[in-house]
Amino acid sequence: FIQTPLANPDTAASNGSKVIRMLGIDPADGSVVAEYVYLIDKSPFREQNTDKIGDAAYAGNGRFYIVERDDSVERSGKKMLFEFNLVGATNLRGPAAPALLPGLTLEQHTPDQLALAGIRAVAKVKVANLPSIGYFQGDKLEGLAVLGNGELALLNDNDFGLAAQPLPNPPNGTVPLDAEPTPIQLGLVHFDLGSGLDPSDRDGPSINIGNWPVFGMHMPDTVAAFAGPAGERFYASAGEGDDRGEDARVGSAGVVLDPTAFPNAAALKNNAALGRLGISTLDGDLDGDGDFDRLQSYGSRSMAVWDQYGNLVYDSGDLIELVTAERYPDNFNSDNEENQSFESRSDNKGPEPEALAVGVASDGHSYAFVGLERIGGIVVFDVTNPYAIQYMGYANNRDFGVVIDLDTDPAAAGDLGPEGIRFIPASESPTGDSMIAVANEISGTTTLYSMSAVLFRNGFD
Repeated sequence: FIQTPLANPDTAASNGSKVIRMLGIDPADGSVVAEYVYLIDKSPFREQNTDKIGDAAYAGNGRFYIVERDDSVERSGKKMLFEFNLVGATNLRGPAAPALLPGLTLEQHTPDQLALAGIRAVAKVKVANLPSIGYFQGDKLEGLAVLGNGELALLNDNDFGLAAQPLPNPPNGTVPLDAEPTPIQLGLVHFDLGSGLDPSDRDGPSINIGNWPVFGMHMPDTVAAFAGPAGERFYASAGEGDDRGEDARVGSAGVVLDPTAFPNAAALKNNAALGRLGISTLDGDLDGDGDFDRLQSYGSRSMAVWDQYGNLVYDSGDLIELVTAERYPDNFNSDNEENQSFESRSDNKGPEPEALAVGVASDGHSYAFVGLERIGGIVVFDVTNPYAIQYMGYANNRDFGVVIDLDTDPAAAGDLGPEGIRFIPASESPTGDSMIAVANEISGTTTLYSMSAVLFRNGFD
């Protein structure tokens, strides 16, 4: 990798460019045999951008990890970890490589101009902004390695602990050590925690929450803003997911899985695996050859929190499905219009987090309340510290033992389909205690929940 955009033909081109060159080197003679374009994550709307590559590492099966970084040292600084591959990317050293647009160097091409010239950059997916998930906030994250167990090792460069002073002139003297040098920090990132889902309604039926090679698109139905402990802005989102007919089941004949990306395609297309899962037909064909290199399903089945720069600082992952599976093992992923519908929503967005509100309760803590549209109920998280969010509880007053008749008595089974939540602070509450009001779409009911500092921590009152 060339760490920064080249000054080609001048520094103005470098400063304004997103183009990073990736070179493939023949180890036998050191010659360059391949060259690809990697587009760094710059935006004219940010106060501070990533402007260089920290390090990159090969993860096997055509996948790479790479760190893009800026020079800041704040928690909201940008030390972004991406995953990418070379599928469909243009090899500029290949025999059929397209020509650059007239009068422009490679670094002077915008992403749109690269596309116009027929040059496809590598496809990348943002994994995380590392300071946002707890990694050291130093300015120079320049070490990245993939360990044998799949973990990533990260290391910051402390410039040998030298003081921030100019070199002597002429440069033959010494530079003093920094009295308080930036410490060298090693961090480990692992991806085997809390990212599962149950993707099938025909796997027994039974509850099978596990990790699968599929991305869940957040696509929030509700977003709520709230303040962090230092007054900084955060946003909570309920990852429902939605489509307008651009979906298909993984097991359908029209969904062809790329054999390189999915060497076990036949097994994945089985109904007991991913075959029943609905995915987007608009996304996933990274190289334009008609098959799917990546699977993207609608909704994340989770609650997420983002900082004011759009960095993900928390995602509940598979916690909601795990909680509902434990609480209602005979009604897991039920629909909201029918009881005795065990697992009927596993293939289609699961519990479907939809409604959401955030407020400061009577105990002084900030809480996020998430309504689950399908199985029903409210999941509660303590978001007082957005970097250390805690799951607090789950309440559902739905009666799974009665027959639901939406024509005669839609409320006979209790609340069905929470669609909206309104937080009522203690100062506006008729009881003098903070409350939430929940509007339920299917049952047509509205329910008030009140809480106190003691009762709230042990469930709903």
